[in-house]
Formats: sequence, structure tokens, C-alpha cells
Amino acid sequence: GWRAAVVAMVMVAFDPNILAHGRLTTTDMGVTLLTLVTSYALWQAGRRRHPVAWASAGAALGGALLSKFSALVLVPVALLFAVATAVAEHGLWAGIRKGAMRAVLLLLVGGMVVWAGYRFTWGPVAMLGGANGPAPGYWAGLQAILRRTGAGTTAFMLGRYSERGWWYYFPLAFAVKTPLPTLSLIGVAAWQATVMCKRGEKRGTLLRRLGMARGTRSEWSARSAGAIGSAMPTDSVPGRGKAIGAACLLLPVLAFWTMALSSSFNIGYRHLLPALPLLYVTTGWSLGLLKPERRAGYLVVGLLLWLVADALLIAPHYLTFFNAIAGGAEGGRRFLVDSNLDWGQDLPGLKKYVEEQGIERVNLSWFGAAYPEAYGLSFHPLPGFWRFRGEPEEYGFNPLAPAPGVYAISASNLQGIALPDHDTYAWFRKRKPVASVGHSILIYRVQGRENGGEAVALGLSATQLVEEERELLARVSSLRRYDPSSGVVLPHAEVTWFIAPGKVDWGREVRRGDGYVVSRVTRAELPAVGPTMGRCEFVTLHRAEVAMLRLADGTAQVRVRAWWQVERPPHRAALSFAHLLDGQSRYVAGWDGLTAPATCWQVGDLIRQDYAIPAPAPGRYRVEVGWYDAESGRRWRCDGKAGEGMQLWLPDVTVR
Repeated sequence: GWRAAVVAMVMVAFDPNILAHGRLTTTDMGVTLLTLVTSYALWQAGRRRHPVAWASAGAALGGALLSKFSALVLVPVALLFAVATAVAEHGLWAGIRKGAMRAVLLLLVGGMVVWAGYRFTWGPVAMLGGANGPAPGYWAGLQAILRRTGAGTTAFMLGRYSERGWWYYFPLAFAVKTPLPTLSLIGVAAWQATVMCKRGEKRGTLLRRLGMARGTRSEWSARSAGAIGSAMPTDSVPGRGKAIGAACLLLPVLAFWTMALSSSFNIGYRHLLPALPLLYVTTGWSLGLLKPERRAGYLVVGLLLWLVADALLIAPHYLTFFNAIAGGAEGGRRFLVDSNLDWGQDLPGLKKYVEEQGIERVNLSWFGAAYPEAYGLSFHPLPGFWRFRGEPEEYGFNPLAPAPGVYAISASNLQGIALPDHDTYAWFRKRKPVASVGHSILIYRVQGRENGGEAVALGLSATQLVEEERELLARVSSLRRYDPSSGVVLPHAEVTWFIAPGKVDWGREVRRGDGYVVSRVTRAELPAVGPTMGRCEFVTLHRAEVAMLRLADGTAQVRVRAWWQVERPPHRAALSFAHLLDGQSRYVAGWDGLTAPATCWQVGDLIRQDYAIPAPAPGRYRVEVGWYDAESGRRWRCDGKAGEGMQLWLPDVTVR
């Protein structure tokens, strides 16, 4: 009746999880909608028993299969339903034959819909041993997703990490991500169904109410059927329609929950979304039996109003919803992260916060795939997911002693779920954020002395360091990373501690570790930079040398050594180049790379970049040096004594 419809409608329309994913461009809401459509189409087919109705159900099933690969769990549900309804109508053997025909029709029509979705393509299918088959793209996608989900992925739950997940991950997610009024409504519905089942058993409303079977049925089957039928509200198709409706609603719910509980791919509540509308319709169906004048009826109304209030209070940050069990939206990150609350959706909110607070540049560790600069956000990148990967020192970030500044860290990165070192931001986890943007980006302010005192330059991964060097890192926040094989970075600091495989050319050796040397260099011990030869947007060229070298293996090499000083950090990845050009300005040979990632630069840093160019054929060549963005490939504009344009020119070199 209408009361059941209102309950189901409100539960679906004001569910924060459905509202959250309904605004995202993903496959989750598509499969959720088409699962409901498939369930409805199967219900109609079971009632009408006409081939056209079963063909319509097959078309709906095909649409669900196109929407997301997880809809494959609906295939055994649909086939089981086709056979079960036929057996109930025609008896065992005749029903099996009739059900098999219905199952074939479902598969044929559903398969044709999937094939049409892939434009009737035909080609090799790896899952079929390379034999040609329909929709090879579908099978390739299925194989890829099975490979990914089968391998597992890093999951986070209650401060723990696992590559294989936990069987109770989704029960916990359902308990803390589902609104409490929704959980209460489901509980009241279950209680109502239990009461009605008991009444149905007492009344013995066997085949009179269900009217499903022909011939003799056992007393046990009769009692079970009567109990199920009496739990459902009266409709225009008595008895049999009730059991069919229950099967169409509950079997898909059971299928999706079975898949979730057996999966090691624990990344989010969203994998339960297809079951929600069906569960809510079932809840409304059961609650529709309650008399409005009774206390239980008023309880249902109160719970629905509570649900509406929950949705309005969390708006528009629906994805971050957690109920009171988890401590609300701000407490949820202690339980679950990833798509449970953080899909990088709050960059616009962060931009607004930065503007309101007058923050010139924010240190950003973001969990997402979009480009923050597209929102006009001025930021320095920190290790994150997906775009900014790599070790913390490559971004000038010291996890043991973060430099002063404002930090914006996505909740998923705070827990380190997608980072090689889950404790990259452990320093921040121990502290309370000063603010949160949309409950998914945490804001921290680190106070302290600005860089200029001491710095550490790492010529190897920080993971190789022993406790004594880690104590040094915990004391000195200013950090750089460089590759000793192609140059060195000289931080703009009074004292720099170099930790590299070998001793640097300046300062004094302090101690030796396992595979590295610690050197201490003061600013006075560093070489003079010399006059400016030219500028390339973010850096100035002070000195350059071009020389021919004969290597130990007998090969020749043109070595270009340039000294660049940072005028302002680009706050993005960059590469430097040195190219040899012939008399027609054609590229002949070159070297592109960078010893110190541009994301770790600070103002005043000096970079000695070595370009090792394989010697080309004998002749005279022009030498150009310059820079470009690593992602876009755009060259930095240069000007000065060494030229003007997209490069600077060094003295020609003659290869003999």
C-alpha cells in the first residue's frame, strides 16, 4: 500500500550513501538502479509467466551487466528464480524443463544486450583460450577486474592494514555508515516479519494464501510457505505474488552480501549499494502492515523524520557520513577511509578555505586524480594518491619533523592507505587538526623556525638510515633529495648534512653508516656561484662547463656541467636538458633528467646538474640547455647573456 511506498521512498531518497554516490561519475549508481530494475522485471515475469515478460527481464539483466561487472552475481539469481517459479507452477520435472527454457531466454536476451552495448564486436577472447567470440572488450574488462580484485588491495579498518581484507569489513561498514534510523527501521521491519510469520504458522495458512503449488506438498513446505506469505502485505495477486516478490527482493540482497563477505577487495561501502534499494523496499513492505494508530506506526514516522534530519545535517558532504557509533563524520576516519569518505571531492572547499584564511600556499597531500591547479589552488605537493607519488624527501617533506607551514591532508592519506609507508603522516595523526574541509581534508598549522638554519640532503632513500640519522631528521625539518650520479643539491642553509653513498666534495666527514657517509658542510665551505649567465623562469644559470670525456670502457662522452640557483620553487615536477644540435639545428644527442626533484626545492638552493651525453659522430655541435615541465612537456622560457627563447646556449663542442 501507500504506506509501504512512502517508507521505501524516504529511505532511498534520504540515504546519505545513495545521495553521495548519485552525484559522482562512477558505475556504482548505475548498477544500483539496474539491479532494482532487474528485480522488478523478474517479479513481473514471475507473475505474468509470459515469454515477453521473461525477455524483458533478460533485457534488464543485460543492462545491469553492462553497468558494472559486479552485476554478474545477478545471473545465478535470475536463473534460479526462473527454474524455481517454473517448478512451483508445474511440478518438479515439468518445471525443470520449463525453467530451463526460461533460463535460456534470459541468457540469450541478456547476452544480446551486452553484445549490442559493445557494438556487436567480434574478436579474440583470452578467457576463451584466444578463440574468437562476441564482445571481446567485455571479456577483457572482466578478466582485468578479476585479476585486480583477486590480487587484493590495501584495506584500512580501525587502524589496521591488510592486503587480503577481513570478512567482517562490510558488516562493520554497514554498521557505521548506515544511518541509525535506517538500521532501526530495518530492525522494526524484521520484528514485524517475525511476528507475522509466527501468526501465519499458527493459522496454518498453507496453500490457501500462497496458491503457488499444484498437487501434494509436505507439511513442512506448507508451514514454511504459509509463514512467508502471511508476512507480506495483501496485494492484487494473492499468495503467489507475495512469495515471488519476496524472492525478487531478497535473493539479490543475499547475492551481493555473499560477494562482499567473500571478497578480499575491501575498499568501500559502495559495493553494498545495489542491495540498499531492495532492502529498503522490503523494509517498507513489512512496515506497511503496521497500523498507523498504533505506537509502532508513530515510531516509524519518528525514525523517518530522524533520517531526513541526518541527510539535511550532513549535506552537501554526504560521502563523509558516519553515524553516531563511529562518532559522526569527524570520527569516521578512525574506522574507515578510501571511498567510504574520501574521493578527493573537497578541492573546491579547500580553495574557498585557503582564500578565506589568506593562505598564500598550502602544503597539499591529496587523495584524488584531478588537478588542484585547475581550481586555482596555490599549493606545494606532498606524497599522495594518485598523481603525486614517490618518497617524502622527493617533495622536501620530512615525516619526522615537518617544516613550518599550513598542511592540508586528505583523510585517506592521513591513514596512509595508498602510500608505501602507512606512517608517512603519523606525526599529524597524533595531533588535532585546526579545521577540516568537508570532513575529508584535515588542516594543520605547524609552527617553528623557517628554513635557513640547518638542512639535510639525502643522496639515498631515508628507509636505509639507522636510528642515529633518523634522530638527525627528527631535529632538522628542512630536507632535500638528490641523485649523486647526476649531480648534487646544495640547500640554502647555514649548515647542511649530506647523507650519501660517498663523501661530497666539501665539508668534513662526520661518520659512516651501512652504505653511506654523513658529511657536514657549512655555507662558507660551498663554492661561489659566479655571475648570472641567464634565467629560465624559476632558476638562474651561474656557471656552465662543456668537456669531452673518454670513459674506462673506451666510449666517448660529452659532459655538460651547469650550476643553477633556485629563484622560486615551481612546486611541480620538472626536468632539465642538455642537447647537441647540428649545423641545421637538428637534435643529434642529449640528456634529460634532474638530480634533485623540483618538488623539493627551496629559494636559494644551488643545483649542480651533470648532463652525460653519449658522443655522436665527429663534428662540431651547438649545445643548448634548458628546462621543461615533466607533465605537460612545456619548455620554460629563458633569457640572458646565453640567449633568449626556450633554451640557453653554451659554447660549441667539437667531437673528435
